[in-house]
Amino acid sequence: MIAHAMSTSSSDGSSVSSATARRYLADPSGVRNRESEQRIRDSKRPPEATLKWPAVLVLERILEWQALYGAWPNGYDWTRTHAVRRGGEHLTRWSTGHWPDAQTVRRLYYTFPLAVAAARRYRGRGAC
Repeated sequence: MIAHAMSTSSSDGSSVSSATARRYLADPSGVRNRESEQRIRDSKRPPEATLKWPAVLVLERILEWQALYGAWPNGYDWTRTHAVRRGGEHLTRWSTGHWPDAQTVRRLYYTFPLAVAAARRYRGRGAC
């Protein structure tokens, strides 16, 4: 009955759905909902890529690629599918080193140009 009353328009003209009213009546303080959300967050592990390829290691691999091949890597260089399609030298480069996947670089740095810029700064600080 309260839920039905809450689902109709109130004096100020706003309305609340009956599902929202039931949720509020079941947990007015929101404690159970917050505890449930926290359990879900705690159960999620970080992506495997970030465990295998920390940001610093990705920067070191970018610098290694540049030292070996004289050019900065791009998404095509570190994607297996593109290396196979391009064949020849590209496939050899991709398969001879232990490079992070292009998606890992994007996950950490958003784009390859940003990752390359970070690698240049990393090298400039004398970290390598």
